[in-house]
Amino acid sequence: MKEAFLSYARVDAEAVGRLTAHLDRLGISHWVDQRDIPVSVPWLEEVREAIRGAELFVVCESFAWYGSEACRIELITAEELGKRVVHVDVEDHSPVASAATIADARSRLDDLDRAHTQLLVRSAAWDRADRKSDDLPGGALLRAMRRVLAAQTRPLTPEARDFLTTATRRHRRRLALRAVGLPVLALALVTASVFAGAQRKQEERFAEASAAFADIAAVDRATEADPYAGLRAAVDLVGSGNRGFMALTVLQRALDVVVPDESTEVPGAEVVGFRTGRVASAPEVVTRDGTVSTGGSGWGVALSAVATGDDGRVAVASTEGGPAAVVDGAPVRPPCAGAAYAVSASGRTVVTLDGGEACVWEPDSGRVRRWSTGVGPGGAPAVTDRFVVVGSPSGELAVFTVEGDRVAVERGPAVTRVTTTSDGSRMAVAREGSGLVEVRAVGTAALHRVVPAAAPVRAIGFSPDGRTLAIGFGASVQLTDVASGEVKTRLRGGLGEVRALAWSADGKRVWAVAGAHRVTGWTWQLGRRVVDDPTTWFVALSPPDGEGRLIATTRTGALVSLDAARSTAGTLAQTSANEVVTSSVSADHDLVALAAREVITFFDLHSRTERVAPVEGCSPTSTAFGPDASRLLVACYGGDLRSLDVGTGRVVARLGLPSGGASAVAVSRAGEVYVGDLAGNLHQTDPGLGESREMRPLGGIALSVWRQISIADDGDTVLLTGDGTGRIGHAFVGQRDGNGDWGWNAVDFPTRPGLQSRAAVLTPDGELAAVGLSDGTVHFWLTRDGDPGPSRTEVSGGVRGLAFSGSEVVAVTREGVAHVLPGCSSCGDITALAEQAGKRLGAAEGMGLVPR
Repeated sequence: MKEAFLSYARVDAEAVGRLTAHLDRLGISHWVDQRDIPVSVPWLEEVREAIRGAELFVVCESFAWYGSEACRIELITAEELGKRVVHVDVEDHSPVASAATIADARSRLDDLDRAHTQLLVRSAAWDRADRKSDDLPGGALLRAMRRVLAAQTRPLTPEARDFLTTATRRHRRRLALRAVGLPVLALALVTASVFAGAQRKQEERFAEASAAFADIAAVDRATEADPYAGLRAAVDLVGSGNRGFMALTVLQRALDVVVPDESTEVPGAEVVGFRTGRVASAPEVVTRDGTVSTGGSGWGVALSAVATGDDGRVAVASTEGGPAAVVDGAPVRPPCAGAAYAVSASGRTVVTLDGGEACVWEPDSGRVRRWSTGVGPGGAPAVTDRFVVVGSPSGELAVFTVEGDRVAVERGPAVTRVTTTSDGSRMAVAREGSGLVEVRAVGTAALHRVVPAAAPVRAIGFSPDGRTLAIGFGASVQLTDVASGEVKTRLRGGLGEVRALAWSADGKRVWAVAGAHRVTGWTWQLGRRVVDDPTTWFVALSPPDGEGRLIATTRTGALVSLDAARSTAGTLAQTSANEVVTSSVSADHDLVALAAREVITFFDLHSRTERVAPVEGCSPTSTAFGPDASRLLVACYGGDLRSLDVGTGRVVARLGLPSGGASAVAVSRAGEVYVGDLAGNLHQTDPGLGESREMRPLGGIALSVWRQISIADDGDTVLLTGDGTGRIGHAFVGQRDGNGDWGWNAVDFPTRPGLQSRAAVLTPDGELAAVGLSDGTVHFWLTRDGDPGPSRTEVSGGVRGLAFSGSEVVAVTREGVAHVLPGCSSCGDITALAEQAGKRLGAAEGMGLVPR
C-alpha cells in the first residue's frame, strides 16, 4: 500500500516528477502511473488496485488534467472507493508547496481512514482468493474495520461488506464455541434481535422523511424523464401551496433544462436536410421533392441527400439522375458523379465519392481533380479547402490533400458521419453502433479526444467558432465543449429522432431536422461573447469602475479592458509580467498588481509605469489591495500572509497561520482582512497583520481548502468557495448581524466529479452570489436564504474570473473567452418562476410538442 496515488495528465509528467522528488524527501510513499498507455481493461484494473491501496488520492490539477478521460476515470474510481481527495496545482504552484499540502493532508488522516484502506485492500484480496476463511481478520483489526462500517461516513464495496459480515460471523461462532455454546449463543440471538428492531425503527423514520419529500422527488424524476412533465409537475406543486425551498429548487431545475423555443412541421414531402450550413435567421430546409421551405433556390427534382457550405452559396444534392448542384442561386451540373458528397464550409471545394474514386471540384474556377482513395466503395466524406476526409464502411478513416496525397489513415468500426470545423482544423467522426464521437485534427487525423453520447449518434456539427460540438441522438442534442470534453448541456423537448443539425451564424442557437417533417430550434446562449481568443488565458477579473469598465488579466501579463454594456474589449497594456497566477486592481482602477511566483509586478495605469517587488519563497495564490491601496495583501500558497508597502514594494508585515498555510485573501472596504488556509479555516485580521482571530464557519467543520473569498460592500456578507465547491457542490455564506456575530450557511448546487471552482463573486449589496466552475457553468443563488437561481452553461472554458456589472455578470475563462451573462432577475420569486414555467408549457403546446 502507498500513502498517496498521484493522478496526473501525461503532459505534466515533468512537473509531477519534481513533486514526487519532494514527496520522497518527506518520506511520503506514492504510486505514479509511468506508462503511456491508452485506457483499457488491464490499465483500469491496475489503477483501481492502486487507488484502493492508497490513503490519499492526489489530483495534480492542470488544464490537461481536466481534459483527460483517464484522469476523470481515476477520480470517479477514487470517489466510488471513498478516498480522501487532495488537490494540488502543478501549473501555478511550486512542488514544495504542493508537497506540503499533501503532507498536511496525510497528517490529518485518522484511524478510520487507515482502517478503511485496509478493509478495501484485504477484502479485494479475499475476494480474488475465492473468499477463503483463512484470510478473514479478527481481534483488534476486525474491531477497527467494524468501526468503519458503524461510522457510515465512507462508502464500502460489496466485497468489503461481505468480508465484514463473514468475518463477524466467524468471530461470533468462535466466541460461542469458546464459552461452550448456549449462554453466549442466546445473548447473540437477543442482541441480533435488538439490532434488527433498531434497524426497523430507523427504516420507519427514513420512510416518514421520504414521504415528506415524495412530491419533490416526483418532480425531479419527471424532469429527468420528460422536461415538460417536470415543468407541469413543478407548476402543480407550487399551485398546491408548496412554496418552500425544495419546491423552488425543483422548479428552478426544471427551468434550467433547455427546451425548444421554435418548432414547426414542414408540410409536403419528407425533409432531407438544411439548405445552409449556418442559419442566419429562419432555417431553410430541403425536402425530398427538391423544394426549399422558404421558396429559395432549389432543385425541383426528387433527391435523397443534400450537402452545403456554411452560407449555402454552393449546395449539392443526390438525385435520381445523379448529382445536381446550385451555385450562387443557379442550377449547375457537377462534373463528378457519385453517391456521397461534401462541401467545404467556404463553398470553394466539393468532393464526390464514386466507388473507390474521389473527385474534387472547385465551383468557382471549374478545376477538377480525380484520384483513387484506396479505401473501397461507399463512405462518409468531408472536405476543407486543403484536405479531403473519407470514412469508409470498412472502418478506415483516411485523410488526403485535395491533390490526392494520402497523409493519414486510422482504422476502427464503420464510419457513418464526418464533419469539420469551419476553419478546417478539426473533424468529428461518428462510427456505426457507437455512442462515441472522435474529435481529431484534420491534417493528421491525430485523436484530440473521444466524446461519449448516451446513444448511437445520428448527426454531428461544430459551432461556428469550433468550440462546441453538437451531437444528435434520439430526440435530443448534446452540446460538448471541445477543449475540455465537458458536456455543456442537453437540448431536450423535441419530437422525433434527430437526423440533421445546423447552427445559427452567431452560435447562439442550434437547429435540428427530426422525424420526417419537423424542424426544431433551441436557444442555448442567452448572453454574448465579448472576447474569443483561444491563444489567451485569463487568470483574473476586476470589479467594474464607475463607468462600468472591467480589467481582465492574462497569464502573459496583458491587461484587457472590458465594457459589458457596449460589448467591447481592448488591450490596455502589456506588462513585463509572465506566468501570472492572479491579479488585483485597486478600488480607483489606478493600479494593478500582477502576481507570479516570488514576484509582484505593480502597473500604474495612468503613468504607464511599472515596478517589480520580490516576494522570496512565496507562490502567490491570491492578492488584495487595502482600502487606500497603500498595502497589498499576498497569500503565499501553503505559507504565510504578507503585507507589502505598495510605494516601496517591501514586505512590512507577515502573519503565520497555525494550520496548513494561506490559500486565499480578501479585504473589505472597511479594511477587514479575511484569509483562508489549506486546512479549511478562515481568519480575520487588519492590513497591518496585527492580531488575528479564527472564524469557524458551521462550527468549525472544514470541508474545503478555500480558494476564493468575496465580500459585499458593507462587509457584512462573505462568500467562501474552494476545492469542495466544484467537487461536491457547496459554498459557504457568512452574514454578520447587528451585534457583530456571524452566522454561516452552506449552499448546495448541482455539480459533477472532477469540477473545480476558481471564481466567485457577490453583488455589491451581498444579496446575490455567483460561482464559476471549470466546465464553464455559472451558478447563481440568493445569499439570505440560499434560494437557488439559474445555472448558465453557455460559457466556453473553465471560469477564472467573475464580476457583476449592473444586472449582468461577466465571466472570463482560461480558454480566452470573455462572456456577458444575464443576471438573475427572478431569483427566489417562486410566483414569477411558476409563471415562466407555465408560459414555457403553453409555448410547447402551441408548437405541438406536448398535447394540450
